[in-house]
Amino acid sequence: MNQALTPHGPPRQRSTRRRGLISAAAVVTAALCLAVPTAVAQADEGSPFSYIGQDTPKIAVYPYSYNSQWQPGMDAALANWNATYSPVSLTKKSSSTSTVTAASYSANWYGYYQACGGTCLYIRLNSRTISKDSANQKNYVTSVLVHEYGHALNLGHRDGQSSIMNRQRNRNTMVKPSSSDVTNVIRAFPSWNPS
Repeated sequence: MNQALTPHGPPRQRSTRRRGLISAAAVVTAALCLAVPTAVAQADEGSPFSYIGQDTPKIAVYPYSYNSQWQPGMDAALANWNATYSPVSLTKKSSSTSTVTAASYSANWYGYYQACGGTCLYIRLNSRTISKDSANQKNYVTSVLVHEYGHALNLGHRDGQSSIMNRQRNRNTMVKPSSSDVTNVIRAFPSWNPS
């Protein structure tokens, strides 16, 4: 429990309140475990949403600067999402705490998205695996980063479908979000009004 948000009172009141909260939390947890196991198990396969993304489709990342092998593909990823008819707005802003980093990692993934809050993210691009597996470096970088931004926009994996969120897509050729990806982003942010 966050102490900054916990009301302070005499020790006996806090103890009684804490026991009551723990009991209430146990009841809620038990009810959720009984009511939601199927939804949790199907979140990756049956739902287009990951529920781990940002609170807003307007995402600013700290400006990055890489060589000509990486920069064009990274910039194309921003442009490809921004070109969609959706609430997405991806920008670079020097005051942002969100970062996109390309470096060599020992893991076997191509890209890795991590939320650091509702409006903060870290995306890592694995230069080791991308350079090893790409036939078209720019497209591969673009595809991987568009996919990771998809996670930031609350999209989950969509294997077996024509989607940038398909983990088996051809990263050398698929570089833009599909129409279903755009539709799912619009559904993830229902308050968006295009007018």
